[in-house]
Amino acid sequence: MAGDNFFELGYWLVFAQGLEPVELLARLGCDLVSEEPLSWRDGGLIETEDEDVNAQAVRVGRVEEWAFAVAWYGSIIVDAPTAVRAVSAGTVAVSLERNVNAASWWVVAMDSEVACEFTSPDFHVRSGQVPDMLVDDMMSHGLLHVDGTAPIQHGISLPDIDTRVLRMFEGRFGLALPRELITRGELLTGLLIDD
Repeated sequence: MAGDNFFELGYWLVFAQGLEPVELLARLGCDLVSEEPLSWRDGGLIETEDEDVNAQAVRVGRVEEWAFAVAWYGSIIVDAPTAVRAVSAGTVAVSLERNVNAASWWVVAMDSEVACEFTSPDFHVRSGQVPDMLVDDMMSHGLLHVDGTAPIQHGISLPDIDTRVLRMFEGRFGLALPRELITRGELLTGLLIDD
């Protein structure tokens, strides 16, 4: 999604297995603002209707067995590990947070615990309850060498690094990211309000 005007300042994306989009919004602490799907433009207008309220639009949808939520970096910065733990209660959740500096932070949570988290391109540095759970997947997608080092440690910069990681998660968990739906489609929209 990098390169799309909506996401120039970064974005946050979370997938949750087996949840409906409205349940995903609720677990993120968002209120559904429209029963009808909205475009990015219309969702953004809702975000700015009350200038005294610090709010951010969060769009949700579903592809096969995975619900997803996406928001651009706005005035509210989401605490990804906390949010993903809440989303993953009784299921699996995967989160990507990408900031304006093109740094990407990935979190996998299972049953309200962070199983594995890492940043791109530092795939050799992982933490969580099961930090090595994706090592074989990372190797098969060229994100780690057989010796466990990351290409960046050898001065190698991988092209389309986030796309590679998304493909890894697609292969591992069966989740998919419909780019056209995310960037140009109409989705249910919730509002995250900063207290």
